Formats: sequence, structure tokens, C-alpha cells
Amino acid sequence: MGIDEPRIDDRGSGSLLAELLSRIPVNSPEWTDFNESDPGVTLVGLFSFLTESLLWQIDERQRRRRRRRRVALLIAGTVGIGLVLWTSGREWNG
Repeated sequence: MGIDEPRIDDRGSGSLLAELLSRIPVNSPEWTDFNESDPGVTLVGLFSFLTESLLWQIDERQRRRRRRRRVALLIAGTVGIGLVLWTSGREWNG
């Protein structure tokens, strides 16, 4: 039994964008235009999309790593069982 890997943030770009837009008044009170036509909001939307893409890639790499570990354990277990069966089938002339 191994240590479980932490779950990476699985929010979508829409929820990331909403959270980022809700934080803008705290950090920049002078920014008052939150329409989609505002270049700042467009950039924030782009960054939320890129963040979602990076989180997906990180999560996909973890899944691939887990699959490789399972295959390696399966192969090692199969080889181990074959070795035990092969040695138990031979006669011991000690």
C-alpha cells in the first residue's frame, strides 16, 4: 500500500475565472469595468484557461505514472510467481 498522491485542483476555467474576477476589487479597487469587452477581463480569462490546461496536464501525467506502476507491479509479480513455480518444480539434490 503506497501513499496516495494529492488531488490536483479540478476546477474548470469558468469557476477559476469567476473566482479571479471576484478577487479583483480586493486587489485593484480602481478597476471597475468587468465586461467581457475589457482587455483585462480577456487576459484574466486567458490565464484561467491556461491554468485549467496546465492542471489537466499535471493530472494526466499522474494517471500515466500510476498506470506504469501497476503494469510494472503486474510484471514483477508474474515473474516472481514463475520463479517460485520453476524452483519448486525442480528436484533438490542437496
